[in-house]
Amino acid sequence: MTLERQTFYAKRFARVDTNYVTDITTDDIAVQYINDGVREFSKAVNGIPKEDYLTLVPRFDTRTNWYIRFTITGGANALTATDVAVTTTNRTDTTGATVASDLQATLRTAIGGGANITVTFNTGTTNTWKFTIDTIDGTAITVAAPTRIDAVDGSDIILGKTGTETGAAITFVSDIPTDMAVETDLPTDFVEMEFVQWDRIPLDQAPNDIFISPQLFGQPRWYGIRNDKIRVYPTPNSQKLFQIRYRYRPASLSLLGTDTGTECSLPGNYHMGPVFFAAAQLLEEKHETQKSIYFLGRFAQMTTEYKLHEGNQNPTLFPEGEGSTRTWEVNPTSTVR
Repeated sequence: MTLERQTFYAKRFARVDTNYVTDITTDDIAVQYINDGVREFSKAVNGIPKEDYLTLVPRFDTRTNWYIRFTITGGANALTATDVAVTTTNRTDTTGATVASDLQATLRTAIGGGANITVTFNTGTTNTWKFTIDTIDGTAITVAAPTRIDAVDGSDIILGKTGTETGAAITFVSDIPTDMAVETDLPTDFVEMEFVQWDRIPLDQAPNDIFISPQLFGQPRWYGIRNDKIRVYPTPNSQKLFQIRYRYRPASLSLLGTDTGTECSLPGNYHMGPVFFAAAQLLEEKHETQKSIYFLGRFAQMTTEYKLHEGNQNPTLFPEGEGSTRTWEVNPTSTVR
């Protein structure tokens, strides 16, 4: 709520403004209070449960002192062993396409002479989440760690490997980058997480420090939330079913009448909660304090009933003193890079 809106309400409640409510036929004021009631209900119950399915997206950090040593033999792209910067602009949580574009630009600059060498980040079905260096006019390309003492080794961070490729049509394909953060944006209405599943296996929340250098590939076991984004660890080699159940706060409805046919976003049994809240506020403006307190009580009663319903557990499933036991799968394919 803006300061302007807060001031508006305060002056109306105190009846020092000509806009205070004199009757209850003013629909726009009632809608404002119903929206307030939905928000207050959601706050009182710590958000409303909701499910969603997410798709992970690779994210990268790059810095201008990260270098890769390239050597290209023969042809128009011939390049003596040269430390090439990964980027000329520091990036944080950027896309693979941006990293590829930056590296392509610096590599072409190093080669000079109108080089048409290309660098792409693959998101399709072939070499997914890997970089490809292609359209090379030469007989061999060698990728190695930089030799300059002021450089960070970008060959490991970005390409995940070094080596030499030869042939008539040279293509250098990286491994999945070791420090790639595989994450995705949380829904815009996200408030609090209830549970996360990857490939139908529940994940536990972990502190963010384990995601600093995620050099372990395999079946994810943990998730972390930072800046309205969620990431998993270990880093998966492919996309699987990624399900979350979270709590959200519903968006406000329009005051212009366009949402009059819209169903309340709260569960059906609790649609009267915002109505009780709005009635209490309207009565407060008319200085009918006792009636206002009554409807606030009805509102509070509904939030309590909702929390009791949501928190209900069947004690015969998990008798007192016995917690649920999670069965873990051991993934023998997990590898450390």
